[in-house]
Amino acid sequence: MKDKLIQAYEAMKSGDFTSSLVKETVEELKAFPRNEMGVFDMSAVSGNVYEAGGYVYPVYMLYETKVNGKKGYMDLMAQLRALSPRYDHEMSLENAAYYLDMMVKCIDAISPEIYEMYRELIDMFRGRMKGALVMAQGQHGAAVRSIGASVERACNMDIILAEKYIDIAKALQEA
Repeated sequence: MKDKLIQAYEAMKSGDFTSSLVKETVEELKAFPRNEMGVFDMSAVSGNVYEAGGYVYPVYMLYETKVNGKKGYMDLMAQLRALSPRYDHEMSLENAAYYLDMMVKCIDAISPEIYEMYRELIDMFRGRMKGALVMAQGQHGAAVRSIGASVERACNMDIILAEKYIDIAKALQEA
């Protein structure tokens, strides 16, 4: 399923929203079982909910933004809200990298016209980013580089101040 999500995401990023791959992937995604908090059971994608979310939620968000008239935004936001406090209890360098990647991709996919939700995603990202930067200081490895890449992307998207964070992002990517 992970490969299918990657292909669907890439197809939509290149402007293909009507292919059978995109439609099938989104139908499968929406059919995922849910836990008691209403969050998708994404174990078919990855055992790490934040890694899985980095594949699932950007696809879902892009589809809802470009194809489905934003009808699924309430569901999406409810799921992301439910994951946010869970992350606070499961914070690790790896989870931080996955979480920031997931959030920056979702922010990139949501319509800024729905300002309250757009702003809420930005606030979620910013709040968790600061803790991730503290954890990443002096560390090395793929998770640190991923955190740096997410922070740089956020700078480029004007989610955070590039003047303040771009050098930190670049240093992390070299770690």
